[in-house]
Amino acid sequence: MILLMALAGGLGALLRYMIGVLLTDRFTKSSFPVPMLAVNLAGSFGLGLFLGLYLGYIPLDAYEDPVFLMAGVGFFGAFTTFSTFAVETITLLRRGAWMPALWYSSITIIGSLGTFLFGFLLAGPS
Repeated sequence: MILLMALAGGLGALLRYMIGVLLTDRFTKSSFPVPMLAVNLAGSFGLGLFLGLYLGYIPLDAYEDPVFLMAGVGFFGAFTTFSTFAVETITLLRRGAWMPALWYSSITIIGSLGTFLFGFLLAGPS
């Protein structure tokens, strides 16, 4: 199980990297961290959709379920990244870009919650 979770995590991290490279090339002039924002919003949506379809509820302790471990912890856990969000926010603040940091933080947190909930509700859990 640990190997499968690690493989799923590797796929999530690889996909995050590839999307980051693709979007960084498109947004090179932006002072706003668009690539990681897009990844975190997409990952939150995907995790909500997955949980809605697979479990039909939001687990607090589903660490015994192998599919949840592979997809929820492995893939989506590695695909999205709170640590990079923190680094990018602090970098914006250190540059004196207070408003972009505020917008980035707000959009990431509120947007991730919203896209997760949208994906979960879209799945139509009972």
